[in-house]
Amino acid sequence: MSGSPVIARHSGIFGMDGSKLTDTSIIGTVEKFVAIYSGRVGDDAFGFQLGTAWQASVLEDILGLATKGKHPLL
Repeated sequence: MSGSPVIARHSGIFGMDGSKLTDTSIIGTVEKFVAIYSGRVGDDAFGFQLGTAWQASVLEDILGLATKGKHPLL
């Protein structure tokens, strides 16, 4: 599952200003990319585990650098 996108989904009315609909309000389902799944914390295969993810803002910062990575052994 590592590398899978983490998507937030909201159903209902999205983009209201207080209790008023606006010109950009959406009624229905809205999806937004929020992170990339990177692993889990916990050793018990049958118990509760906490998923960890790289947030979208961190990915944007990394990609925004536009620099090549370096192999640590070369």
